[in-house]
Amino acid sequence: MSREAEKYFEEVSGTWDVPRKGAYGDEVRDAVLTAARLLPEHTVLDVGAGTGFLTEGAAKIARKVVALGFSEAMMDEARAKLGRKNVEFKIGNVEQILYPTRR
Repeated sequence: MSREAEKYFEEVSGTWDVPRKGAYGDEVRDAVLTAARLLPEHTVLDVGAGTGFLTEGAAKIARKVVALGFSEAMMDEARAKLGRKNVEFKIGNVEQILYPTRR
C-alpha cells in the first residue's frame, strides 16, 4: 500500500462507516450474504474488510471469518466493533498471504 493510501485510511477510519451507510446499508450486506449461501460450517475470508461491515454479518452465520485488510487503523475499528471469538483479524495484502485451498 502506498504511504498516501495508508495515511488516507488512518485519517478516515474513525468515520468510515458514516459515508459507507450512505452508499450501502444492511439490505445490501444481507443480499450479499444470501447470495453467498453461507452455512454455519463455513470459513469466510473477507478481503478488504475495512471496518468490518461485511465481516460482522458473516460472523453471525459462519463458523469463522478471517478479516483481511491493509490498514491497521481500519482493522482497529473492526476489532473494537466486533471482538468476536469467531473473527480473526489480519493485516496484509491478499496477493501475499497463502491460504490452503479445499479440493
